[in-house]
Amino acid sequence: MNPKINKIIVFDLGGVLIKLKNPDLFVSWLNKNCFRKKIKKSFLELSFEEIHRGKVSVKKWYNSLVENCGLKVNWKEFKENFCKLHLDNEIKGVEMMLESLKKKYRLFLLSNTCREHIEYCKKKFPKLFTYFNRIFFSYLYGFIKPEKEIYQIVMKKENKDSQFLLVDDTQENIIKAQKLHWHTFKVCRNKFNPQEFLSLYG
Repeated sequence: MNPKINKIIVFDLGGVLIKLKNPDLFVSWLNKNCFRKKIKKSFLELSFEEIHRGKVSVKKWYNSLVENCGLKVNWKEFKENFCKLHLDNEIKGVEMMLESLKKKYRLFLLSNTCREHIEYCKKKFPKLFTYFNRIFFSYLYGFIKPEKEIYQIVMKKENKDSQFLLVDDTQENIIKAQKLHWHTFKVCRNKFNPQEFLSLYG
């Protein structure tokens, strides 16, 4: 990245800064508590796309599971498990890395996510979000990665000479960013190494 140009590092959240749990955990928990119809992982993925776009709220999705699948847990218990069975702990060393990078770069956060997961993360990792100059959560904008619109939203208020570096764990997101002339850094999910990244960009 050219040192004379406005430099922005755009981090993904889940799988990069925060570890994600195996989605089968939540599917298994759902099916233990749905007595009329079993939930398939493919159905869950499609539901999450709509939730992450903000087209369907988690509460509305919960109500549909109660009505159509016989889900037998209350909203509070559902929301708790919806969060804790998906989201794990921070990757070790990410806050120290962000503290260091902030001296040299503008830091953005761009995540396919929903309100409930963000509320949970902000309570569990309150300092993490303070390092970012701008934050983009998909459910607030109606688009998800790798749709080009969400990248264009990130770029919209920046000058045309800005350089973006996307740090993400999903190949499709990386490819779309490259087509928009972003620099990219592909991470293996849940295996981001902050010290290695600092050695390259710190």
